[in-house]
Amino acid sequence: MNAEEVKNLVSEFPVFKMALLPESTQPQFLRNESGELVSKFPIAQVHNVFVFPGIPQYLKKGFLNIEHLFKNDNIFHATQIFCQLDEVSIAGILNRAVVQFFGRIIFGSYPKIDHSYYATKVTLEAKTEKDMQEGHAYLMKNLPENAVVHFDTNPFEDAWDKLQKIIELQDLHFQKLVKNSIEIMEDCFSRYKPEEVCISFNGGKDCTALLHLAYVVYHHHYSNCPELQAIYIRNKEPFKEMENFIQESVPRYNLKLWTVSGPIKVGLATILESHPHIKAVLMGTRKTDPFSQHLKFFQMTDSDWPQVMRVNPILDWNYNIIWTFLRKLSLPYCGLYDKGFTSIGNRSNTEPNPALSYYDPVTSELKFMPAYALTNGDEERRGRL
Repeated sequence: MNAEEVKNLVSEFPVFKMALLPESTQPQFLRNESGELVSKFPIAQVHNVFVFPGIPQYLKKGFLNIEHLFKNDNIFHATQIFCQLDEVSIAGILNRAVVQFFGRIIFGSYPKIDHSYYATKVTLEAKTEKDMQEGHAYLMKNLPENAVVHFDTNPFEDAWDKLQKIIELQDLHFQKLVKNSIEIMEDCFSRYKPEEVCISFNGGKDCTALLHLAYVVYHHHYSNCPELQAIYIRNKEPFKEMENFIQESVPRYNLKLWTVSGPIKVGLATILESHPHIKAVLMGTRKTDPFSQHLKFFQMTDSDWPQVMRVNPILDWNYNIIWTFLRKLSLPYCGLYDKGFTSIGNRSNTEPNPALSYYDPVTSELKFMPAYALTNGDEERRGRL
C-alpha cells in the first residue's frame, strides 16, 4: 500500500489512523504470566522507544504486562555532590574529571536557580563502586574549599532518626533546647487527642521549625496518623511568596489546613466556632517576640480571648537555633529569607534587614545576604517598619 492509498484509507476510515506505524516498529502484544493474550492492541516498540496509549488505565495495563522488557543485569553505582558555586565556576574541574575518568564514570552537572541550599548538583554514575568512590574523592579534593554543602534531598524520610542524629552532632545548648521541645510536644499529645490539637502556621521560619518538629514527633508516636491539623490566620497584605510556601507545605506535611481572615483574635474565634473540638494550638512563639517574655510552655489564652490552650514548644529557642535546626535538616523554607528578610510581617511593614546589606563589588548593586547569615539575633527585627 503506497502513501496515497494509506491517506485515502485513513480519510475514509479514521480508526486506521491509530494503526499507522513506522516500518521498523516491533509490536509487543500484552500477555499475562501464563502467556495468554490480555489485549488485542499491542504496544509499539521502535528500537529502544516504547509508545504507550495515552489513556491512563490502558497505559498502566500495558506497562505491567511488558515490564520484563525493561529489566537488565547492568548495575550502576551513583552518587551526587551539591555545590554552592554556580556551574560556570566549577566547569574546569568537571572537565578535567571527565578526562581523568573517561569511560569509567559519567558526570552530569545541573544548575539550580534561587535554591536555598545549593547552586549546582553534580552527579556521578559508574559501573563499579570503586570507580564511583575514586571519582567522588577526586572532586572533593579538587573543588574549592567550602564549595560542597550538605543537602538532604528527602528530609522527611526517616525524619525521627535524622532529627536524633542532628541533635547528637550539635552543642549541649542546642541539644537541651530541642530535646525539651520534643518533650513538650509529647506532653501535648498525651494531654490531648490528635484531633484536639492544631498548629498555628503562617509560613514564617519559627512556624516552619515548629511544624517539622510536630510532624516528626507526631509520626514517631502514632502509626497510621490522620492529617495534622493547621490554621493559617491571614492578615492584610500578605507576601505572595509566603502564601505560596504555605500551600506548598500542605502536601509536604500532609496538613489539613484551615485558612481564615485576621486579625489573630478574630481568626481564632472563627476557627474555634467552626471547629469546637480544638482544645490546644501549637504556637511558634519565642520569648524574644514582642510581649512574650513571660509566656509559659502551656498557657491558656487571656480571659478576653477565645479560650484555648497555647502550647509553646520552642519558647526558649533563639534566632540562631531556629536557623541551625532548619538548615542542618535541609528543610524547605520561604524564599524571602534568602533575600535578606529576617522577620516577616506583611508587605507594608516589612523590608530586608539592613544589617545584611552589601554592595556587589562588580555591579555596585545593593544586595542582601540570606537571613541565616545574620550573626546577631538581637537585630532580627531591624527589617520591621
